Amino acid sequence: MFKATPCLLVLLFLSAKCQGEKPNTPCFIDVPVYDPFGERLPFRVVRVSPENAKHMNLLRTRIDGIQVTSIGSRVVFPAKPILGAEVKTTLEDAKKRRLTTRFVVTDCHMRRSQVYRSSDNGFDVSSIPVKGRLSGCRFTGDWWVRVLPMFGGPDHVIAADGYVHENGALELAVETLGVRRILIVGKGKEALRTIAFNTTSGKNSDVGMIDLRGACPP
Repeated sequence: MFKATPCLLVLLFLSAKCQGEKPNTPCFIDVPVYDPFGERLPFRVVRVSPENAKHMNLLRTRIDGIQVTSIGSRVVFPAKPILGAEVKTTLEDAKKRRLTTRFVVTDCHMRRSQVYRSSDNGFDVSSIPVKGRLSGCRFTGDWWVRVLPMFGGPDHVIAADGYVHENGALELAVETLGVRRILIVGKGKEALRTIAFNTTSGKNSDVGMIDLRGACPP
């Protein structure tokens, strides 16, 4: 039988009052799972382990009167976890397919989305080209586009900056994971428009024409 040490208890939980909340207010971490095109998948949390005690499943181990539970893809804590604690969470669907993610607990109410697998046509590529065209404004000055994944996933999935030509054409390349993404159009320090689109590894992406009439900066 595993016996929790005071040190481990301090690392995992803080039984004191949450700042600005009533004592014993439940805290939770939502870990929704999506397919590469942004559709929600029915995964549920089946295991939660402290990073420094990976053999322990907190869903099955009651520690000092504290029990961690799960409801679908939500992990529920009966007391506020200490900021900075790292946990490993495993999710599973009805077909027994599993997805594991690690993250640091940073707040009493959190969301940590995940993407299951990626869209891939089988070609070996180093990036995914993205093109499109802006219209409705004069594209001189500090115009830019930026693309980032819509949902969470592997740590190597990062944002990418793109160039806007004076005729409104935009171009950039993102890393090879085929997932749903967000494109932000901006000038200077202002973001003017966002659109969502899908990417597939080995296939060029065209976001089409983006009409900015009514949103042109001075």
